[in-house]
Amino acid sequence: MEELRGNGSVKRSLSNIEISDDEEFLGFNAAEQNDSRNMIQNIKKICTDSSSDETTSKRHLANRTTDILDPVYKLPFKYGWKRELVLRAEPTMSKEKGEVYYITPSGKKLRTRHEIQVHLHDDLTIHNFTLVKEAIGASPDDEIIRPAKYYNYARRSNIDPVVNESSIQTLGKRVPKPKMPKGASPPPPMNVHNTSLSSPSQFSSLSTSSNNKIFSKDNHQDFNKSSNSSKKLSVGSGKGSKQKVAQKTEAGSKTSNSRNDTLHSSVSPFNFSSNFLQNVSIGFDVLLHTFQYLKVQELQRAARVCRMWNLVANSSILWRTVRMKNSSIHDWDGFVKTLKRNGTTHLDLRKVLMGNQEEAWRDFSAKIAELDQLRGIDLCRCTPNIVENLFNTNPNLRVINAISLKDERINLENLSSKNSALEELRLRSTHANGIVLLNVDFSPFINMRHLSLTTVENLASIFENNFLAQMTNLVSLELGNCDQLNDQQFSDNLMQLNQLGRLRIEKGSQNFNINLILETIAKHLPNLHQLELINCDVKNNFVEAIKECQQLQRLLLIPTYVSQSAATNFMIMQGVMSLTNLTSIHWVVTNELLRVTELYLDQSDNSQKGKKSPDKHNAVSTTKLKDCIPVLKPVPGKEDEEEDDSNNVNKQQQVEIVALKIVESILSKKLGETKVKLLKVPHANTWRQSLEL
Repeated sequence: MEELRGNGSVKRSLSNIEISDDEEFLGFNAAEQNDSRNMIQNIKKICTDSSSDETTSKRHLANRTTDILDPVYKLPFKYGWKRELVLRAEPTMSKEKGEVYYITPSGKKLRTRHEIQVHLHDDLTIHNFTLVKEAIGASPDDEIIRPAKYYNYARRSNIDPVVNESSIQTLGKRVPKPKMPKGASPPPPMNVHNTSLSSPSQFSSLSTSSNNKIFSKDNHQDFNKSSNSSKKLSVGSGKGSKQKVAQKTEAGSKTSNSRNDTLHSSVSPFNFSSNFLQNVSIGFDVLLHTFQYLKVQELQRAARVCRMWNLVANSSILWRTVRMKNSSIHDWDGFVKTLKRNGTTHLDLRKVLMGNQEEAWRDFSAKIAELDQLRGIDLCRCTPNIVENLFNTNPNLRVINAISLKDERINLENLSSKNSALEELRLRSTHANGIVLLNVDFSPFINMRHLSLTTVENLASIFENNFLAQMTNLVSLELGNCDQLNDQQFSDNLMQLNQLGRLRIEKGSQNFNINLILETIAKHLPNLHQLELINCDVKNNFVEAIKECQQLQRLLLIPTYVSQSAATNFMIMQGVMSLTNLTSIHWVVTNELLRVTELYLDQSDNSQKGKKSPDKHNAVSTTKLKDCIPVLKPVPGKEDEEEDDSNNVNKQQQVEIVALKIVESILSKKLGETKVKLLKVPHANTWRQSLEL
């Protein structure tokens, strides 16, 4: 017997054994000899049928194409069989690593001839099936061809570069990589996919140039020697050697063609070098846009990556406004020099992290004078003397915002004498008693556009000089503690500000007549589009006064609810419905009002429990009326309802308890496209509410 090896398996071939009918087996009787002959014949048949295509490749090499296209192999498809060819290797590698499966009409997948033999039916035989790992030319419905898994061909080099064969080391011998000189950059890898190629000729020139670099010196002789040796290896003796050479040549041509095809499909059409300057410019713009979201310390780290990142990170566009939120400054000298070098014009120190505040503010006041190009600054919680020092050290400031002053007094003498070009000033104190402004003279600030004085205790004395009438360029005005003001005097100053677009009035209660201000707005401020009334009393004739303010587009209302809450809500609903040009309205209701209304409902509910009434609707459920406000009847905008109203505690009362959701839906329906919001906040936080600019 001859031993054959194929794909790692050892098989026994009995095809060379010939047994005649009259041959006798010594030591066996006639019956045993007959059984032995039958056994040998069966073994020969099984070995012949179950031998794989690898063991018979030489026998079918000449007529493999003819055998594959034989109609005999398509007969199983008529009975519902399917053939599946699974390629388990890359296209450039051997096809012998594929697998062939046959799928029965019932859906069972078969892999071997023995499995197929068991499932044969009708007139099918094992000769109607072939496990050759090639397509047999059937329709896609009958023959499925698929890869076993996805290969990322673009990441593999599909072109064989010219390699110096003399440099190929013997397998098993480890050769250390040559060390580069200290400080030298590593050579770029010869990867075709890292180079933009528009045609195969470019790759040829690239390979030629790289070969010239590789073989330009002593390697040339070694290369010739290795070439000669390779030629000697290619020459064999005998017919078998010539056939092997022919097969290798044919396989090499197929591999080369497949690799060229892969080259055209895998190389990206994007050519970076053809539009080098444009592509670099695009990359610079992308980095510049991305770096806008980085903090100062992150920009400093990014500047250390490379020269291009350093250039982008130090761009003046990124340093015009520097925000230090949730950041700490340990070296004010270096910080100020960095801002000066990058041309920073606005510094935002709100929510900056400070360790020793006294030492930090001392260093700040000593170094901030070096930023002569600084035009705006937002200060965090500090003492008034920090602001007073800014008036002296930085007279070029256009914007000063200090809304967290810790003391109750600030001297504005230097502000009036040195900062005449000031355009924006916001002062607010966190002190319980507010802040007192000393030596105030706003007459030089004719260019002022934004002014905010919300916690000033001596606001009435400041208005005696009619300073507002001189600020004709004001666009935004915020005033607090307006209950100290003379409403007529304030109205006379206000009518001179014909460019005013935003007005915020805080604490306009008691003797302050908000209706007079609304009349002034309607007659003299045609450009006023945003109005914020914070903790202001809504008095009689409010509906008539606000109806005339048709130029209003954005409105924030936080009324005081000291008494007559139902009447206040009635007038607000009726007055707001007449503003046809509104785009948004925010109505803030305090939690205290909601709590009082809920207690009122509880008391009314308890009082009705002792009364027997056949009307089931008289029983008021507090769970259904949560977050409600009182409104005088009839509720503006609410449609007429039936006589038995479940929301009424007593039908004879003139007040109706209405849920906030119902109020919001009524206003939304009447105002059309206007954005309506009803908010609930504690009274202590009402001054924090504002409309975004």
